[in-house]
Amino acid sequence: NAYVSLRGSADQTLSGSGKIHRFDFAKPGGNALFSTASVKTFSGAATVTAGNWDLLGNTFTSSTGGFTASGAGTLTGAGTLTGNVTCASGGGIAPGSPVGCMTITGDLVFQAGSKYTVNINGATTACTNFDRVTVSGNTTYAGTLQANFGYTPAAGATYKIANVSGSKNLNFTTLTVLPNNIACSFAPATGILTVTSVSAQGPAETRAGAET
Repeated sequence: NAYVSLRGSADQTLSGSGKIHRFDFAKPGGNALFSTASVKTFSGAATVTAGNWDLLGNTFTSSTGGFTASGAGTLTGAGTLTGNVTCASGGGIAPGSPVGCMTITGDLVFQAGSKYTVNINGATTACTNFDRVTVSGNTTYAGTLQANFGYTPAAGATYKIANVSGSKNLNFTTLTVLPNNIACSFAPATGILTVTSVSAQGPAETRAGAET
């Protein structure tokens, strides 16, 4: 079992037949490309501390330790993470690349200072028109929910951006919407983001708290 730490700004490819014990992604640019199935299973923890680790539709498994995004690191793109996921201060998840769905087989915890970023280009279909994270376990909310709209919705439009099978705890501290002519609320119990009003366009809107 190997410890792999990726740095630099170019794409890097991992291949081979053995398992990775610990995986650390700290790349300000570029991505990690996994060419064989075995290296997508980590016997220990996987961390992203800088840059965007795009899952590229793959399934990654952490047998122990789970996945952690912190510092300036983001777990992004469609794909599946098997193991608990923690978004610590400065870190976050962003399923869309630009729009997509991320599946977590385990628990998801947003800590203070973390961020969940969703891209919304329509209200019809998750994964195609708007981002969603699906969680088989429990989810604890904190930090910031960032909603980026690529179209002008109607007031009352809803988007199930979090599909959580287990318990839903607390809420995001801050909800930020771009552009700011769109106001929204988020309900942790249902995972639904709702457009509450649409007005003349201006800079980003930042609000403390969200629907409980």
